[in-house]
Amino acid sequence: MSARQRNAAFQAFSWLPHDLRNDNAAVFAVRIKDLGAGVQTCLQLIETSELEREHIRFDGPPAEGDAADVPLLSVTDTSILLRLAITIAGVISEQAEQFCQASEDRLVKARSAATSTGVDHE
Repeated sequence: MSARQRNAAFQAFSWLPHDLRNDNAAVFAVRIKDLGAGVQTCLQLIETSELEREHIRFDGPPAEGDAADVPLLSVTDTSILLRLAITIAGVISEQAEQFCQASEDRLVKARSAATSTGVDHE
């Protein structure tokens, strides 16, 4: 982050304290935290709508004068949110794979450097 960005009135939100913003593991963890929370919210909305639809299907429409009993989301909106949750789950998987590969690459590089200097870290 440049000095110009640090001195700006607007600062982007981050779960991380400033000292951890360059820590790959911490950045990965908060990214997964946010993505996981998004999937959880999508799935909660989907389930709520499905349960409401099921209730209407079994109990019939509300009686005259009763409050309308309609699902939170339409069938189309539910489908869109489900696709979003599926996509986010895929992103989580890809991000985890990239993180694991980068971690493995760093380990191989460290072992190679240790071997070339005659230091054994195992």
